[in-house]
Amino acid sequence: MDDETEALKQVKLLLDAYPLDLQEEDAARITIKTVLDYRNYIHKLPILIKLIDFTDHDKIRICYESLETSGLAQDMSPEEALALLDGQFGDITVRIFAVKKLSMLTDSQIALFMPQLIQALKYELFHQSPLAEFLLEKALNNTRVVGHAFFWALKANLSWPHSKERFFLILERFLMCCGQFKNDLFKQNLVNKSLISLSAFVNNKIDNEK
Repeated sequence: MDDETEALKQVKLLLDAYPLDLQEEDAARITIKTVLDYRNYIHKLPILIKLIDFTDHDKIRICYESLETSGLAQDMSPEEALALLDGQFGDITVRIFAVKKLSMLTDSQIALFMPQLIQALKYELFHQSPLAEFLLEKALNNTRVVGHAFFWALKANLSWPHSKERFFLILERFLMCCGQFKNDLFKQNLVNKSLISLSAFVNNKIDNEK
């Protein structure tokens, strides 16, 4: 009994860590059998998923069953589901589950998390993904709140070479479908460029006077 209690302590110590902080050597110490034995004590679903070997069909089945039926999945908050959109979780079923959880957020909350959600788009396998479609739908349904944050978060990342094409295509779709709101964005963009030019002018003037 003492050995079991000590084992449980060790398992909980590792599994209660933030999921993205779990190192490979730590994960190697937790077998899938251990996870199943102590499933009721695991408080973070991303940890369980991270331990799954996605080359093993039986373990994939365990993962999908946990997503569909476990209390961990049902009780998981949208904020916690953000971790499942990290690059360490490439399985499409897992990512769809995370996107469904995000649908519980209000428009204001989605706008608040927009920088992180745009970063998560970099980890999608294809340009057209459940996350991209979710964000586009939300942005078009509420252009003033979600759409505004969506546009500027995408635009801010257009300089990143590895995701430039993806972000440009998504931004193009948004501008084609957002109606008159694109006129407001055009004016905002002009103001932004003017401020950048003014800042450069002031900095050059200061440098010349030194």
